[in-house]
Amino acid sequence: KFRFSALRIKRSWLEGDTVDHDHEFVKYWEPEDLVDPRAPAPHPAPNQALIDITENAFHAYSEPWEAALLIVPEDTDPAARFRLKTKFEGVVLRDETEEYDEYRRCVDLEWCKTGKGPAYGGKAKGWHAVCEKIEGKHDEDIANAEGKLDLIREAYAINDAFYECVLAAPRELQTRTIVEGSTD
Repeated sequence: KFRFSALRIKRSWLEGDTVDHDHEFVKYWEPEDLVDPRAPAPHPAPNQALIDITENAFHAYSEPWEAALLIVPEDTDPAARFRLKTKFEGVVLRDETEEYDEYRRCVDLEWCKTGKGPAYGGKAKGWHAVCEKIEGKHDEDIANAEGKLDLIREAYAINDAFYECVLAAPRELQTRTIVEGSTD
């Protein structure tokens, strides 16, 4: 449009009614005129880090940055909780013992103080993953809880045992890609 208008002004003899706009456009266009300047540029093949960021992949091991943040309270550094929650939220774990076999999804993080109540087993100070029983595996327990979240939720210490529980969960229950490995 701009080129046509410029030519029309320059030549002043091009009448809007007598000109075939499509014909004039084809005469004066350049290939870059048909490319959307707001479209993202093509990228080279993505590396694993880019894939992990895009898919929000869960690394089923303690990452180097993670250990320091697990003991930083939210009132000291709110970004610590945010980074940890971004990593853990949504992953499914399978907590299996001789007495029970539970499937849970991480829904939040909770700050625990040393010796906090018997419900938490006196877990150590720091952030813990709050996981609740998932539908399809524990429908009866969820229905019996009648909205009382403390009956279907449990706080798990974030350690090697937690990561083993995540790896034990069936992949079809996971909503995120699980990356196995270690920082060694």
